[in-house]
Amino acid sequence: MYILCFWLYVRRSALGKSDRGKERGKEGKEELGGALRGYAQHVSSRWAREKAEKYLEMESVLLKNGEKRKRDGERIRGAEEDNRHVWSERE
Repeated sequence: MYILCFWLYVRRSALGKSDRGKERGKEGKEELGGALRGYAQHVSSRWAREKAEKYLEMESVLLKNGEKRKRDGERIRGAEEDNRHVWSERE
């Protein structure tokens, strides 16, 4: 029952504001985090509060990992371009 209420609250609060088919950007994630924090504050169940906090931690870790992968991808592309220039000069 708590899970259903939790899901409906988050869905209605954060995701209902944007189109369902579109990806949420950083702002969408902040709205989702705000909705989860609001839910955790209003729920008296310790279990639900812990789940909401754990989900927030996971979201922040995933966001950091995504930014790191993006930076690493840019570095790799830059290195590939440098290698192409070196090989073209040798030929």
